[in-house]
Amino acid sequence: MKKIGITGGIGSGKTIVSKVFVLLGIPIYDSDTWAKKLMNEDEQLIQELKNTFGNDIYTPQNQLIPEKLAQKVFDNTQKLKQLNNLVHPKVRQHFEQWTTNQDQNLPYVIQESALIFENDLQKKLFKTILVLASINTRIKRIKKRNPQLTETQIQNIINKQIEPQKAIQLADFIIQNDDTELLLPQILAIHNQLSAL
Repeated sequence: MKKIGITGGIGSGKTIVSKVFVLLGIPIYDSDTWAKKLMNEDEQLIQELKNTFGNDIYTPQNQLIPEKLAQKVFDNTQKLKQLNNLVHPKVRQHFEQWTTNQDQNLPYVIQESALIFENDLQKKLFKTILVLASINTRIKRIKKRNPQLTETQIQNIINKQIEPQKAIQLADFIIQNDDTELLLPQILAIHNQLSAL
């Protein structure tokens, strides 16, 4: 079973691209959704997070309070690294398990993750797809989705992610998602190539 990664900076539209792959019959593993689920359900991970960041990041019912955790890691590179070191191996392990439960006759499965290149996950994947959009397009999309964020806050989030030029060098396929090119033909071309490999 070929494992393909799909990534892109915030506001690039990787989720929309993933939805098109789903319509083509390709299962998608949404790393972000599963990370949140594991942080609420995996007892070992819950304990490790409490030990590292304090019991106050969880309710008495062991439900994560994302805002509390965000306050502790925001603008603290060391704490963010600690968080990633606890959560990402669990997500990776879960993805491998999820993959074995998929139809083994499928041409490939996709792991959607914003941090494929930041976490060197491309080394564990067969190929990677990078979704790109211009900064202005991305800012507009993020503002529409999160009206409470200021342009400075959005820019700060974008600045913390891998530079598009560096990501382009690491990716196997590029999808341009800012209305300069039609999206569907780009996705179909990649799907056909991956299915033929």
